[in-house]
Amino acid sequence: MTVSTRPVEPLPQGDEKRIAVEAMFDRIAPRYDRMNRVISLGQDIRWRRRAVTALKLPPGARVLDLACGTGDLCRTLAAVGHEPVGVDRSAGMLRAAATHAPLVRADAERLPFRDASLDGIVCGFALRNFVDLGAVFGACARVLRPGGRFVALDAAVPSRLVLRFGNAVWFRGVVPLLGRVFAHDAGAYRYLPRSTAYLPDRDALLALVASAGFHGVDRHPLMTSVAARLPGLRAVTRPFELPEDLLDARAPTGFAWLHDGHGLVTSGAAAVVEADAADATLQTLEVDDPLGWPGTGPIAVGALGFDATSPARLVIPTTVIGRTADGAGWITHVGDPGARLHVPDEPRRRPSRVAATPRTDRREWRRWVEEVLALIRRRQLEKVVLAREVLVSSDEPLSATTLLHRLRGEQPGCFVHYANGLIGASPELLVRRVGSVVESRPMAGTARVGTEALGALQRSPKDGLEHRLVVENVATTLGKVCESLDVEDGPRTYAFSSVGHLTTPMRGILSEPARSALALARRLHPTPAVAGHPVDDALRVIARLEPRGRGRYAGPVGWVDSRGDGEWALALRGAQLDRTHALLHAGAGIVTGSDPDAEWAETEAKLEPMLTALGVAAEPGSP
Repeated sequence: MTVSTRPVEPLPQGDEKRIAVEAMFDRIAPRYDRMNRVISLGQDIRWRRRAVTALKLPPGARVLDLACGTGDLCRTLAAVGHEPVGVDRSAGMLRAAATHAPLVRADAERLPFRDASLDGIVCGFALRNFVDLGAVFGACARVLRPGGRFVALDAAVPSRLVLRFGNAVWFRGVVPLLGRVFAHDAGAYRYLPRSTAYLPDRDALLALVASAGFHGVDRHPLMTSVAARLPGLRAVTRPFELPEDLLDARAPTGFAWLHDGHGLVTSGAAAVVEADAADATLQTLEVDDPLGWPGTGPIAVGALGFDATSPARLVIPTTVIGRTADGAGWITHVGDPGARLHVPDEPRRRPSRVAATPRTDRREWRRWVEEVLALIRRRQLEKVVLAREVLVSSDEPLSATTLLHRLRGEQPGCFVHYANGLIGASPELLVRRVGSVVESRPMAGTARVGTEALGALQRSPKDGLEHRLVVENVATTLGKVCESLDVEDGPRTYAFSSVGHLTTPMRGILSEPARSALALARRLHPTPAVAGHPVDDALRVIARLEPRGRGRYAGPVGWVDSRGDGEWALALRGAQLDRTHALLHAGAGIVTGSDPDAEWAETEAKLEPMLTALGVAAEPGSP
């Protein structure tokens, strides 16, 4: 079978498209279901089930099947206990429908439902058929209740060349032939595969849904996109007389970001958004912010995973209280500007027994390091950052507030943070953006404080190599989005409580349009400081050697505001809290010249700040 070489007619646009699409579906309606089974090889049933599952709605929800066709999705919705209703513009499709759900002939741009009257909307392979997607998303946002969800299925072109060729042969050659035989309409089934050209790319889709009042687009390889409706929100910022201790204004589950006497704390969640959509969502809020300082107005806060491909969500807090470097205070409310900050008491009972258990023993660590060194000798890569785990158990729930107080007092110069159970005091600034100015402070090369090695750190060939790989990577990545970038000629040594690091500060002017602090953090992560070099090769070695994923350890943690300003550090020197347990990680960069015992000792020094804050005198030895 060869791909057809007949001349390609231009796709219709505007009203011409609307009329042509309606007439085509009227013609093919009687045989539409059977053709769907054939051309999708029966996978359309599985895709519909997946779309309904992605709604994440309880039974009894009222759900619209948008462009319902013959009612396939209506039947799937009813089967799981929802109350479906269908809308389609094609009278032929509605006549051929086989469903007990109520069906309405209407235009998707002017949905005949009351405001906020639906719990969810599903759309099966029809986004391409609409003339004005922005108007369709706007209509959907109007009829969805706050917190409702929108799920769309649509085709995607495979990324691999072989699959793309097979896709082209099937849809451009075989499907029209099947359409001629089974539906007596080869033209319709030549048009349908070509109509994927109407679909917007990811960035355009994000902009469309955000402008309609949605947030959180999640695109899956199997063609599902999900958006959750964001209620209309207003952010109001005013000067504020701060409490003596900024941590006193933080709710027990709120985000915290403290650095050298300034920072911000939060309470409540006005919205939870996909990290991909956070910048666009912040732009949709109504803002009353006469101050205009970095961090004022609405912000999104949180921590992203070490695995940059893993789904990540950020919180737009209800209340933010912050302090600038010169001591000025502010408060921002998102939602009802008259709402009052309520900070519930946190249990004060202190643990009487705290114990640490290594989850990586020294024999296993030695084997990992030796395997990496063998790969380096074979020139397969230059550096791998290996990480090990320690589990701390307590007889009472661990208090994040207590730990934040201790870390702030014991780890000066660090970014003390808390984000949904992730707590720590990171020394490493991944990126800071204020207006068009961007800064980064990459670190690599480590020695324990109080040793001769700290003074000799800048002369160490091993640490110098480890540091150079990180600096070159960060400078190259930032250089691509900057008009100018100044990188210090050589590293400085920064000493913290237990260890010191080689650090090379850099500062640049962003090119226009300037990317947000969040976008820059995601562009930079993961750097060789936490992964290795080359990064992709090192990540594959990490995934093979380390028995468990790293979660949010060594991922970006921080905040971004609606102007794009923000700060993001790497989540180091910390732990993931889970009531009476804390899971700690510490890593070491393995390069030529690394010694397994010396690298183990380095991880001991890096674990020390968090173990001390938890009340563990020292990590117990392991065989």
